[in-house]
Amino acid sequence: MVANEPTKPAHRRKERGSVLAYTVLSALFLFLAVGLGVDLSHLYLVKTELQNAADGAALAGASALLLPDDEEPIKTAVDRALLVLNSNKYNFNNREFVSQMTLEEQRALVKFSVNLEGDYVDEATAAVTENIRFVRVTTPDVPVSIFFAVPILGTSRGLDATATSGLSVPSNVFCNITPIAVVEGAFGEGIGLLDTNNDGLKNIADCNPPENSPSCNPAEAFCPGCKYKITAAPSQFEDTSAGNYQLLDAGAGANDLKYAIAGGSAVCITSNDTADWASDTNPGRATGPVEKGINTRFDVYQGFGAGTVTVNGEVKPIEEVFPPDKNIYEGPDPDNPNDPKYIYPGIWKTEYDDPSAPKEAPTHTPGDDPRREISFPIVKKDQWDNGKDNVQYNRVGKFFLNKKVDGNSAIYAEYLGIALSGGGYYPGGGNTAPIVVPVLYK
Repeated sequence: MVANEPTKPAHRRKERGSVLAYTVLSALFLFLAVGLGVDLSHLYLVKTELQNAADGAALAGASALLLPDDEEPIKTAVDRALLVLNSNKYNFNNREFVSQMTLEEQRALVKFSVNLEGDYVDEATAAVTENIRFVRVTTPDVPVSIFFAVPILGTSRGLDATATSGLSVPSNVFCNITPIAVVEGAFGEGIGLLDTNNDGLKNIADCNPPENSPSCNPAEAFCPGCKYKITAAPSQFEDTSAGNYQLLDAGAGANDLKYAIAGGSAVCITSNDTADWASDTNPGRATGPVEKGINTRFDVYQGFGAGTVTVNGEVKPIEEVFPPDKNIYEGPDPDNPNDPKYIYPGIWKTEYDDPSAPKEAPTHTPGDDPRREISFPIVKKDQWDNGKDNVQYNRVGKFFLNKKVDGNSAIYAEYLGIALSGGGYYPGGGNTAPIVVPVLYK
């Protein structure tokens, strides 16, 4: 025995291997913590997928509440909601809802109510209830497997998601519209829908509807992704304005009209006592003001005199006040008769949005976005009149200008959906007008 060698107390000799035990326990807890994080992240991802599906389905269902009673808005709302719901998948986008519940069983997941916080009823009850304004969609309850944190979360967890959508609050004011009304109604062969594939028919095959768009008949109503001629000679189909522009009063004359079309009317529209939107129309084609005003968006400024306009007492270049769009490309050369765009010219909105598609920048300014999107009031066919009259309309549509107005005087525009620009409620105005849009509430 070496002199002065320290000896371990007896109680310390009993602690041999304790570090190893602590290490094992720490590793176990670390594994559980990491596993819990992984499983919670998985659950969060699935919950997000379910919520996105529910949100889209609720909005699609609410869009049908705008339909007239003879088109079965409640049934259509359920159909649209389930179409969008089942266009989505969950669990890393590889599981379908029909694997958990049939389409017929899913109809019970779509509920309706008159009030946002009211009682929600099933499809059959809603079909005989007046003033339905809200749709609530719940996804099927789906099992999500737990991989690591089984001692804490169990082997699986059930998840679902709910979204409520409804019609927006009606208003009695709408601003920043382009004072040209377009006519909606079953005009024989359609309402200006273009035969873009040149098959002699005017139907949805001629359109580029957005993904998950609800069913729509473009020969009877404006459908997203469909091109229309806003006006044309009466011999060329019966078009959206049946031979004349339905120009709305925008001021004292053609010059005021030109500026209003170039930049949006400075006069807001208010509802009248019958809770419809109304405005006087001007007879005639007024090709000059329409063409000059529309074409500012395509970097064309002929017909604006000195090329300046006074804004709040300051003289500014016309192209600064009414800038062109950032992309004024209209498609291949329309002088080529072998090109189908020779007959039906202009690019689609999808081409405009496609970063790989051809672009053409304006020369006057860098351009503004989205100047090729334009808001037109929509008038029912029974309101249309060839002369000066007062027309009523219950919504404003947003359109994409496929090309500039040229010698044929037609405005080629693709319907995008209901316009949301401007508006509100003016207490001193008329009754609220039924210009409403689907809104996601919660």
